[in-house]
Amino acid sequence: MNNQFIPVYKVHEYLTGSPPSIKTLEDRVEAQKSIYLASILGVNCGDFVYTWYKKGPYSPALTELLYDNKDSLDKNYNSYSLREDIKEILEPLKIVVEKNYIKKSMTDWMELLASIHYLYYDDLKNKKINELTKELLSYKSKLKYDRKDIEKGFTALAEIGLIN
Repeated sequence: MNNQFIPVYKVHEYLTGSPPSIKTLEDRVEAQKSIYLASILGVNCGDFVYTWYKKGPYSPALTELLYDNKDSLDKNYNSYSLREDIKEILEPLKIVVEKNYIKKSMTDWMELLASIHYLYYDDLKNKKINELTKELLSYKSKLKYDRKDIEKGFTALAEIGLIN
């Protein structure tokens, strides 16, 4: 087992309430976004580089780690725990994920949050909400998210200090 797997497992479990999975596309998206969002808070789960892909920031190395450890995904890791300082860092994000201001699936909410953050800081432009909304709507189906969803995601990220 890769030594990055346990932190990925425990961070994902803490943020979402369930262990990571690769069974469905939604599971894989949720794993990608939970670790991306944790990393922008400063929680280092491994050397994952993210680029833009269809559903937002994506790390091929994280996907590889999950598939390489697919036989370990169903195991119980209760003997491992996150340090209290890591939980404190993650707690505001966990609350935002649980509140789900757009009332869609947790996966869609996390995808929106990660995508907003990624595009906001793309090329260090610190985009304004109108510019970011236009760009995000050009990447994502207008049937999936609307302007109000994006505004709610932007507000949620600002509340926990991930964008200003």
